[in-house]
Amino acid sequence: MDNRLMVGLLVLMVVLQGAEQLVLVIDENGNRDIYTLNIDGTNFTRLTTDASEDIEPAWDPNRQQIAFSSNRTGNFEIYLMSSTGGSVRQLTDNNEATNSKPNWSPDGRYIVFESSRSRGIDLFVIQVNGEGVQQLTQDTGENRDPAWSPDGRQIAFSSDRDGSVGIYLMNTDGSGQTRVSPVDDANHEYPEWSPDGRQIAYAANRGALAELILTDPDGQNLVSLVSVDQSFLTDLAWSPDGTQISYVVEPLRGVKNIFVVGSDGFSASPVTTSEEFDHYNVSWASPVLDTQVMINAQGGAQNNIGLEGTECNGALPSRMTPGMPARISVANEGELTRNRLRNAPSTGGRELGMIEAGSEITIVAGPQCGDGYAWYQVQFDGGTGWTAEGNSDEYWIEPLITSTLAEANRDTRCFARTTELTNLRSGPGTTFGITQQVGSGLDFGIIGYSVNNSNNLWWVLDNSSWVRNDIVSHYGECAGIPLIR
Repeated sequence: MDNRLMVGLLVLMVVLQGAEQLVLVIDENGNRDIYTLNIDGTNFTRLTTDASEDIEPAWDPNRQQIAFSSNRTGNFEIYLMSSTGGSVRQLTDNNEATNSKPNWSPDGRYIVFESSRSRGIDLFVIQVNGEGVQQLTQDTGENRDPAWSPDGRQIAFSSDRDGSVGIYLMNTDGSGQTRVSPVDDANHEYPEWSPDGRQIAYAANRGALAELILTDPDGQNLVSLVSVDQSFLTDLAWSPDGTQISYVVEPLRGVKNIFVVGSDGFSASPVTTSEEFDHYNVSWASPVLDTQVMINAQGGAQNNIGLEGTECNGALPSRMTPGMPARISVANEGELTRNRLRNAPSTGGRELGMIEAGSEITIVAGPQCGDGYAWYQVQFDGGTGWTAEGNSDEYWIEPLITSTLAEANRDTRCFARTTELTNLRSGPGTTFGITQQVGSGLDFGIIGYSVNNSNNLWWVLDNSSWVRNDIVSHYGECAGIPLIR
């Protein structure tokens, strides 16, 4: 395991602005386990109880699952579990190697991780069903700290292949590996993409001096946000809105503590000030969801709670989730509409451009409420920005969920049975139209699932209609049913 992360007693009980929930690790009497904690300090929940080391938790993009590293089978492997805990599914299986540092692709379909299964420490990618392992780096040195770009096209990582540790970028198939940090006397490590994909933050550690560097992805426009003497900087993480960066200061002598700095370099301040316990390994959770529904390894629902859609004052209920394809819609009168793309979820945000009606976009994050609108961070035409979903009367963005239905397996052995008079809908939410009303006791094949903004679980049936999980029973072989976006 990466020795940089295995030092001291880990106790993390902090709440950072903008994060609704934290996933964290606590070392209690030498046994590290994974916990979650709400932003208001409530619902402190232990997720793992194994006698082994369970560390390095990472939320999936929709907060349905947590990937983590554990040595419960002897060596460290990557595992998956729902964010409510429960059953654990082993993802990697290489008992002669250390497998660690899981990091999700933005669409939630893949995980990139470190492994010592080759000559050194290399990066590999694996599908979340455990298939299709692909080696991305093939170097005798150490390739670490993988971080998937928000647009899903590149992976940032650190490597010592040139004699000094530097930040590299590569395509997601491993091609095009290029160093983007300077070659100097510092170790450049812990790269983290900004939520809009326009910048990368990383630590430049020299032992006697450590800096938090902000740079464009091509290595241009370097800015030093933080400079600390006689310390190392580790464990960088961006806030979901991109306005803050958390980092850990590890003194040459002393205790690790967590700090936060504005992405503009102002207002650096400590979050923890312990003189006894090490604090590190911060993971910001998306501020979007108030409740959670998680899918366990057998395909069942863990906790089905919540309103049908997030509602912002003055706007219709939201109906999209991160990773979903969408399209700028046409006004009711047939007049083409355009959406403004802004740098922040507010009408006061700087305008970045216009998105024409009919243009397809990808939802990156959201919704966030602001100025009477529900805002989504979207990818469009190679850029990223915020745009409003609609107003109190109409939606300006429509989800394209059915665009991935063709990939679903129609020869399913997972079934739903109606238990009452049931409305089947054209999408995963009551904001979608009713396609059919059916009685009790009817069986339908399940070919996929989705989780909407209120974290309600919806099944997509073999007739391409949708039904909410809590009004049907399901049975059969449901493991591996795909997430439909």
